Amino acid sequence: MIVPLLAVACAGNGLSDSETATTMVGTTTESSSPGGTKAVPGDCPAPDDGVAWRDDGTVTLAQIASEDGVEVYAAEYPLPGPTDGLWSQWGQGIALGDGRHLSAVGDHLGVDGNSHFFVYDSADRTLTRFADVLSTVPHESGGFGYGKIHAQMVMDRCGTVWAATYWGTRDDLAYEGGYEGDRLLAIDPRGLTISDHGAIAGEYGIPTMTITTDGATVVAGSVDVESGDVDRGVLTVFDTSSGEVVNRADDPRQEGFRALAIDPVSGGVAYSIGDASLAALDPGSGQITDLDLTLPGWWLRAVTRPTPDGTVYGVTDDEPILFSTAGDGSLEELGDPGGTTTSLAMTPDGATLFWMPEAHGGAWEVGANIMSMDTATGDMTEVVSLLDPFEEALGLLPGGTYSAVYDQGRLILGVNASALDDDSGFGTVVLVVVEGV
Repeated sequence: MIVPLLAVACAGNGLSDSETATTMVGTTTESSSPGGTKAVPGDCPAPDDGVAWRDDGTVTLAQIASEDGVEVYAAEYPLPGPTDGLWSQWGQGIALGDGRHLSAVGDHLGVDGNSHFFVYDSADRTLTRFADVLSTVPHESGGFGYGKIHAQMVMDRCGTVWAATYWGTRDDLAYEGGYEGDRLLAIDPRGLTISDHGAIAGEYGIPTMTITTDGATVVAGSVDVESGDVDRGVLTVFDTSSGEVVNRADDPRQEGFRALAIDPVSGGVAYSIGDASLAALDPGSGQITDLDLTLPGWWLRAVTRPTPDGTVYGVTDDEPILFSTAGDGSLEELGDPGGTTTSLAMTPDGATLFWMPEAHGGAWEVGANIMSMDTATGDMTEVVSLLDPFEEALGLLPGGTYSAVYDQGRLILGVNASALDDDSGFGTVVLVVVEGV
């Protein structure tokens, strides 16, 4: 049993002044300091001019539990104030490789909806709000906004992080007040700026995104707001070097819009087409190929990057089942994760997976457990339960996570949560860092 430590978050010291750079090498994020051995490739473009990072509020994570070498630290995200919407985190954050981690929280609103970006610095365990979407993109008061960052953040080979906005609600969506559709943003962790690359998919939302294994091409799964009961969208291909859309692929079978995988056989970008099936897009040619794979559930919910040997791990929805695909095109079922699972973290060697079941507000009902799997044996283990530490140290019910990231011996999770008298599991967001995993 984890023993809660009654502690609260306190004010921190603001942004790190680290000049550490990051780069994608194959499929592994590596880091380099000014005196290090790795550097950003020489053919990378100069960083865009953009809005400077700032300190809009900082908290320090406090220890809320400890046992057997595993320590849990947490703090509520430093939000700008109350909202008529629902503060929540829906998208996957990203580790920069230098001890920092980026994530986002949105207000879930439509009109004047806004989302905020945060950086966690493991050196002093501080979490800082450093930018917001409405300060970065064109917007007129009363126009539709950007209430979510829903798609996965991805890092290109030059160390730039790409993030996409998503409507907080479709209700009464209007293309006016500067709103042209959801936008692609470039976050420069070295120059500490954020810049807008426009509505790359036109009048579509962007709920999911990935990047090719060479770190050069972003592929966004985009949804049409007018598509009715059955979502319909396109795949938008964006070249990070030229800053231009280079392909659009329209496949009306696209379904789920929650995860895009790298096909270990072709290297293309795989997506769900319903009926437990996948298709793959070749980003360069725009060609679509149906894959000879049958998922254990109806559609793809979350997926890892390829491991060094090309294996990809994923989890389906309806029903939630863990699985792996190998370089020879085979698929293996790995078991029940314990409920709806929306994010998978993985050690760089692919030896261990981590996740939190019942992500959509119900994690507290099953113990708010963070789970791990030894991928060699298939053995599943509870790493820690967040239920008692959240209740006793934070006065909150943990609802689940849409962002679980492994980074140098720690797990970083954004956990949606609610007050103890509210069983929804939503309303506030807590950053949780589990050290010693």
